[in-house]
Amino acid sequence: MSGARAESVARCRVALRGHGLLVAWAGRWGPAVALLDTPRALAPRWSTYLGSDRALACPTPRWVGGRPVVAWVDPVGAWVWTEGQDARCVLRGATAASVDGRGDRLWVAAAGAEGLVLSRRRLVDLEEEAREVVHERADVRALALAELRTGPLVAYGLADPLLGVAAGTGEAIRDVRHALERPVRDLDARAAGTRAVLALADGSAALRAAVVDGEGRMRERAHVVLRGSGPFVEPTAYWADDAFAVAGRDAGAGALRAVRLDGRPHAGFEDVGAPAGWAYGQGSVLLATLRSRPGEGGVRDRLALRKQGVDGAGALAHEVECTPADEAHRRRVVEARDCFERLRDLLAGVGYRDARGAAGIDPRALEGRFRGAEREVAVRLEVREGEPCRLTLATGDGSGAPPASSLLRLARWVRLRLSPAARREEAAREAWARGLVGEEVPLAAVRRDARGAHLELRPAEPPAARELLEWLRALAAAELDPVDEARG
Repeated sequence: MSGARAESVARCRVALRGHGLLVAWAGRWGPAVALLDTPRALAPRWSTYLGSDRALACPTPRWVGGRPVVAWVDPVGAWVWTEGQDARCVLRGATAASVDGRGDRLWVAAAGAEGLVLSRRRLVDLEEEAREVVHERADVRALALAELRTGPLVAYGLADPLLGVAAGTGEAIRDVRHALERPVRDLDARAAGTRAVLALADGSAALRAAVVDGEGRMRERAHVVLRGSGPFVEPTAYWADDAFAVAGRDAGAGALRAVRLDGRPHAGFEDVGAPAGWAYGQGSVLLATLRSRPGEGGVRDRLALRKQGVDGAGALAHEVECTPADEAHRRRVVEARDCFERLRDLLAGVGYRDARGAAGIDPRALEGRFRGAEREVAVRLEVREGEPCRLTLATGDGSGAPPASSLLRLARWVRLRLSPAARREEAAREAWARGLVGEEVPLAAVRRDARGAHLELRPAEPPAARELLEWLRALAAAELDPVDEARG
């Protein structure tokens, strides 16, 4: 169950084009994205959660062919999404992902235990057209992708102090490693023509930049472009009208600094003490900070936007409510998974007899089987938008389940209306069930006979894991009265 909490800040990334401002962040209940028509908009056109699980890192938003595209990683792997399409899994078990494209073509890079993979997909339906395995190293720590005029370019940092640059596709792909002073912790890439600029953060008080071409060769080797109190975090690479530029947040100084690679500074922002997204467009720079705080109906997400010219003039600031429309439902889904994960952990940490049941709990499917002292109990939790949860606990072969069809339910209702004996048996079954699960949780249906028992509970919110474990143990140890349900 959720409760009030203090304000928190989530890292966000932004993509600014003439189509609007795209903001992506790792929300409390998963990756989220919002679209504002302009940076001055008072409300987003839409805001929604993506996928079905919590994000492991901040998602990457991009404008491709005039459509919003987002890539992210969650406990399952790397995913890509575009408006009007369901999310597609790119690589299971991935720990990093990035996306870019041009026209109707989309490239997604993902790295994990299988190595570094480059996937080409159609923008219109996200169908995969080709897949390249760039290399099989499993220690990619940071990843960024940019599409040059000559094709995709993937920049990645390894656990070693090496910067990898993979350019091209198929037999023409080149994977080049460049030595650095320190391992890269975070990076960004942005293309212009046949070259790309890389912004590199390595945990030090310096922000570095490099320029590479379509063959992975260094046109400008990695060098320091900004120094500060440090460390520099959240590097951003961009094209500033006629020159490459990079930006990063100096966490020690609480400021965002930006500089063109020709040496001319770009306006930054002071008083930036929290993770922030950065974008440049139409002669202005934009800073976005995403804050979550308790509010009416749950936790509310608010986007603070600061915009000014590259010379620091014309500064504007305002806040936008951008809580995803499906926040309440998404919260219950994630809390349900948390319940089953905690249940599995509890079973793994208790006595041998209970511990055997831990392997039968599936938090993703919200179901499982518990081996108790006397029998096995199947558990399943359904979370539907706008409805109470549906929790079923069943022993035996499930033959004691409540009637599924409306005609059978009607026949049962008629028997209860006309037969005092049926009503007494119904009351006895409910009293028996209340002895197992207590008086507070809503009880929708109970069946039991010599073959087994079936309970259907309708709690408003997912139960606590310890409470669910108590119900499972109680049903697994309960005496089953051999009532003839054909008569009941």
